[in-house]
Amino acid sequence: MNINQYLELSYEDQWEAIFNRGKPITSFESVDCKYILYAISNFYVDIELCPIEGKIIGKSAFIKGPKLEKYLNETEHHLTPFFPE
Repeated sequence: MNINQYLELSYEDQWEAIFNRGKPITSFESVDCKYILYAISNFYVDIELCPIEGKIIGKSAFIKGPKLEKYLNETEHHLTPFFPE
């Protein structure tokens, strides 16, 4: 599956693809959000969560750029390996 095929899926099927095909890569928490990065084939999906309520705020798919770079700056965001609880 490539990013265009993923984006053509329905909202529900996109979530199914994340959890069935995606591999959790890492996560980090900022002051007001928690982020989880998944890899699917040759692209990434970033899931944003409210750390207080644990609710999903949003998600976005991308191949490269600033959304990926925030996960690469370990000193600023204190990256930790993602391990499901």
